[in-house]
Amino acid sequence: MMRVKKISAMILTVIMMVSMIPAMVFAAQKDGWKQSGSYWYFYENGKKVTGWKQIDKKWYFFSDTGSMIANESVMTGGKAYLLGSSGAMVTKKGWAKVKDSSTPDRYAWFYLKSGGVCTTGWKKIDGKWYFFYDVGYYAEYYGIGRMVDVPTAQCDDGKVYAFNGNGSLVTKTGWVSLKWHGDTYWFYMKKGGVCTLGWKKIGGKWYYFDSHGPMLSNTTRVIDGKNYKFNKSGVCTNP
Repeated sequence: MMRVKKISAMILTVIMMVSMIPAMVFAAQKDGWKQSGSYWYFYENGKKVTGWKQIDKKWYFFSDTGSMIANESVMTGGKAYLLGSSGAMVTKKGWAKVKDSSTPDRYAWFYLKSGGVCTTGWKKIDGKWYFFYDVGYYAEYYGIGRMVDVPTAQCDDGKVYAFNGNGSLVTKTGWVSLKWHGDTYWFYMKKGGVCTLGWKKIGGKWYYFDSHGPMLSNTTRVIDGKNYKFNKSGVCTNP
């Protein structure tokens, strides 16, 4: 009987200790920065901060789960703000870059207004035109306010434009070649940096430019139900 009582007392003690663990953990949690895996959090009154928070005179943004956002832009209050590698909001006006998390050894470029606000849409800088993603699919994928740094992009007017390697709009008309990841692509440009799309007869020969602007070459493509062949120069051999 005595043995049963001792066991019961031990079980009760364990239950009491387990019930106290959450309170002990909560009491041990100090406010301030905490790292968990590759994510950083900031605690205040024992809870994770979410949204904007000014810490040591710098502004940071924390997701709904409390993780600090870094190396990308965030959209709040109808404006986009750039967060640097430390997570602090970039406040310097003009060109700014952050690491491209999707591609090693590359950077994403932004152009900032006063107050750390990202430029979106078209912007003429030092006599050259640039486009910074605003809303829609591309903005969600690449980041709002990020400068277009791919050969072509469909901008907010629905047209496909071509951009040089430095992000500036292509101004030359006619044939233009652009490189991307070591490959060379050919385009036929209209005025204003707009790419020719679809069929185009040039010098008495037929060419086809796909929906992103590049000329088809050394391939076969079904277009409007017909099988067309294109040689290495891009000329359609059975128009």
